[in-house]
Amino acid sequence: MDWIRANKSLAAILGVAIAGAVGLGICLVLTYNGYSDSLDSLESLSKKIVNMEKAKLYPNEENLQAKEDKVSAYEDEVGKLGAVLLNLQKDVTTKPITDTDFQGKLKQRIVEFREKAETSRTALPKEFAFAFDSYTRSLPTQAATQDLNDYLDGVDAIVTAALDAGVSRIDSLQRTELAVEKDASKARKREAAKPAPAPPAKSKKKPGKKGAKEPKAAKAPVEITKVVEKRTVTLDVTADQAPLQALLNTLASATLMKHFTVLRVARIENEKLEGPLTNGKPKNSPPGYDQQNRDGLIKSVAVDPPPPDGAADKDKDKDNSKAEAIPVVKPEPPDAQKVLGGEMLKAHLEIDLIRFLEPDSGASSSGSAQ
Repeated sequence: MDWIRANKSLAAILGVAIAGAVGLGICLVLTYNGYSDSLDSLESLSKKIVNMEKAKLYPNEENLQAKEDKVSAYEDEVGKLGAVLLNLQKDVTTKPITDTDFQGKLKQRIVEFREKAETSRTALPKEFAFAFDSYTRSLPTQAATQDLNDYLDGVDAIVTAALDAGVSRIDSLQRTELAVEKDASKARKREAAKPAPAPPAKSKKKPGKKGAKEPKAAKAPVEITKVVEKRTVTLDVTADQAPLQALLNTLASATLMKHFTVLRVARIENEKLEGPLTNGKPKNSPPGYDQQNRDGLIKSVAVDPPPPDGAADKDKDKDNSKAEAIPVVKPEPPDAQKVLGGEMLKAHLEIDLIRFLEPDSGASSSGSAQ
């Protein structure tokens, strides 16, 4: 006490420092406790969110009825849309046809299109068969005939659009196989590679442990009804700019193309990747100037050679004795050459043929595409 009375200022400073240290410690303890509580609540909330995301819909009557109402409303809207689309494609509905009739129709179309191509001066591939080459030699399965017939009509419409547009050449025509075609080819391969049946081996059942549970059978995957089926036709053509533009407009037009077509890929490039010649002339060409033709080739245009020495004076004397003649106008060298617009275009087109399926037959059958 005597020291405090003797050093009042120092004692006051020490008192304030001790009180501040005690207050700071209390604040730190309270802050740490608040942080721990906040961290615990955050972890608890995160676990609840994860459990809610993983949890299934609680199967009470209210939730079940709400789910059934939403599914029914969705099915009604899909049915309305399907009815509209099916009504739009009623002109290309698949009609029953036999395998022999389909083969005869295919061969007849090939002959007709070759004659049409000659008339329109369009070059077709050597083995042109609408990409149905195998069916010109063998009959398809009856299960796939109706779908193939509808598929042939779609490819027919694309080739017709190319010929009507006036393309110069169809370089190649390919298509994807139908699901029924793949199944048939796989079945034939399995039958060909099927070994002779071996005698059944006697199997002894191992005694199971008492109380052991039998494994549960795996659930079959839910089959989703197919609404749309598409097939891809790949077409490579060589054409000028105007015919190619006409072909693309036809494929994109709902009035000119009765089938549902989607141009998915279009790659267009010049037929000649190198630029036209601008200098030089052919070997052993006669004297004259060079002129570039439409195909980018250089041809020589003959010009009268200059008169030899001494012949000019003789011609001058003759001209003085005769009446003055009208000079012949000689061609002048061209001041410009045509560089662009004189070559063809090569186009690679991948076209999806879309077919909207019947709601009842979409899940059971493969449907038919155009």
